[in-house]
Amino acid sequence: MLKREFGDEITTCGFGVRGTIYEADALELAVDIVTAIGMTCSHAPTVTRYAPKDGKPSLGYIVQQCIVESFIVLDVWPERNGLYIHVASCKDFEPALIYEVLKAYGLEARSVFGGYLSI
Repeated sequence: MLKREFGDEITTCGFGVRGTIYEADALELAVDIVTAIGMTCSHAPTVTRYAPKDGKPSLGYIVQQCIVESFIVLDVWPERNGLYIHVASCKDFEPALIYEVLKAYGLEARSVFGGYLSI
C-alpha cells in the first residue's frame, strides 16, 4: 500500500492498459475503481472528447471522476486498443485493487507507476 503523511503530499498511481472500452463502460469503470479503492465520488463522471486533428475525427476521450479525496482520470483511445488511468488521492489506497477491476472489464494493465507528489 502506498502511504504518506496527510497534508502536503498526494498519493498517485498510473496504469497503461491494453484493451478496448467504450464510453458507457468507461464511465462505469471510473466509478468501479472509486468503489474498489474505498473512495467516494463527489459527482457523476464527465467526458471530454479530443478535437479532430488534421481534419480527422478522434475516437479518444477523457473520463474525469472527481472524488472527495481528489480525482481519477481515464485517457481512453479505442482506436489504439488502450487507455491510461491516473488515480490521485490525499488518502492512502491499494493500487493492486485496481487490477481486479480492470480484469472484470476484460482489460490488462501493462505498465504501472506509483509514488507521491509534494506541493
